[in-house]
Amino acid sequence: MKSHSDQCITVPTQNQSLGSAARLISLLNPSPPNFHIRSREPGNPNSIYTEKKTLTASDLEEHLQGKIAVGLTMFVSESEVIRGEIDIDDFDGVNHRDGKPLPGHAKLTGKLEQLGLPFILSVTKSGGFRLSLFLKKPTAAAVVRRYLKSCLPLLGLPETTEVFPKQDRLGKGHGNSTIAPFANFQTAYDSQGELDVAGYIACAESKRIELADAPPCIQHGLISGFEVGRRDIGIHNLAVWLHQQGQLDRFIDLAPRCLKKPFEKPYDFEKKRQQIEEKQYEGFTGCGDCQFKATCSAKVSKPGKETVLTKAIGFLRRNYTIQFDEHFGSITVDGQLLDDAISANFQKCFAETFGQDISRDKIDTATRLVAHDNITNWWQDWLNALPVWDGVDRFEIIAKDISGVPAPIYPVYLKKTLIASIVRAFHKEGIESPPLIKQMLVLAGAQDSGKSSLIYHLLPVLLLTINEHRFPDYFDSVV
Repeated sequence: MKSHSDQCITVPTQNQSLGSAARLISLLNPSPPNFHIRSREPGNPNSIYTEKKTLTASDLEEHLQGKIAVGLTMFVSESEVIRGEIDIDDFDGVNHRDGKPLPGHAKLTGKLEQLGLPFILSVTKSGGFRLSLFLKKPTAAAVVRRYLKSCLPLLGLPETTEVFPKQDRLGKGHGNSTIAPFANFQTAYDSQGELDVAGYIACAESKRIELADAPPCIQHGLISGFEVGRRDIGIHNLAVWLHQQGQLDRFIDLAPRCLKKPFEKPYDFEKKRQQIEEKQYEGFTGCGDCQFKATCSAKVSKPGKETVLTKAIGFLRRNYTIQFDEHFGSITVDGQLLDDAISANFQKCFAETFGQDISRDKIDTATRLVAHDNITNWWQDWLNALPVWDGVDRFEIIAKDISGVPAPIYPVYLKKTLIASIVRAFHKEGIESPPLIKQMLVLAGAQDSGKSSLIYHLLPVLLLTINEHRFPDYFDSVV
């Protein structure tokens, strides 16, 4: 269980609990008066009454000790909240209201980490899951609700899943309350494991976010980063949105931080900023096949006219597996090397689908954009899959085996020569290096000078897979 000291707080002292309780109040709702739920009978969370009063640290201390169950509203003003929650009754095909416990939390916390979503998972008093979102400052309830609903399909949750707050404005009442975490010794988790109270507070404080009043795709880009397959469209729409807000000057600084993975080639953010400023885009692009389309508000995002290029990108993504092979510098379509016939077929199928022609230049541009969002590199994958180095320095062993001379100076010069040769082979100052497939490291030397022995020590795994630890003539000559 995690805390500030990485030790489980099993039985907190009064001072420890009061300190944690005060910090927890600040997270849950720092603006009094708060809506407060108590159990009539100690230890019986099903018997409750409500009272409107300022919540104190002592009240929450009793909550953490299991004596009462405290619930708080999220509203800090008529239309603003300080946090949000997703209440999960149905997950992975199981509904806990049918008397079945939900599947283990590990799958859900793993998914949260994978997607970069800033939630903390708790187990509710009824046996379901709750995802808690903490905000850096009061935010419009409508904006928070839009973001929470857009997270449901990403997590594989039904669209009927409850989100809190449940209304955009407070109205006459106090708003829906939710039970504070750790009621009756319930548990909470992040991707590293179970959290105690101190660990929960530290985790929540580190995950606090600012939520912009933007379309869901841009909200997620600002918080979690644009997915690889949506980077170009995401960056464009981010610039359009910033321009609409009168904040286009923030684009150059903000855009690179909104990418889950950087572009493989330098991206001209300044050129994009100028393009948006000059053309005065009114709407967004790529909305037709956006994963957040169902939760996108027309009041916030009025999709612009879909261009032929945008249509082509969506068409290719939906119908083909297009990849860029980084090692060979080539594009494959469903496993076949891209050629003129495949590109011509793209044009034909596009025209049949949309009833309009597309130029070869546009279909080629769309193909490249889709391919570069799906990059493969079999050589890099092979290297990454190799066993981790065991820490043994083998230069001295290699030097002795090759030359028979165990002098200490020999390994030093061998290491220097090897490093220098690699640098010379793969680096050209001021010039972009050509694809790796066009380059190789050549060991020149007379027969029996130790070339093969050196390669044997450097690449034993490769040789074993190629020729059962023996050098075929063709391989030896290439080496």
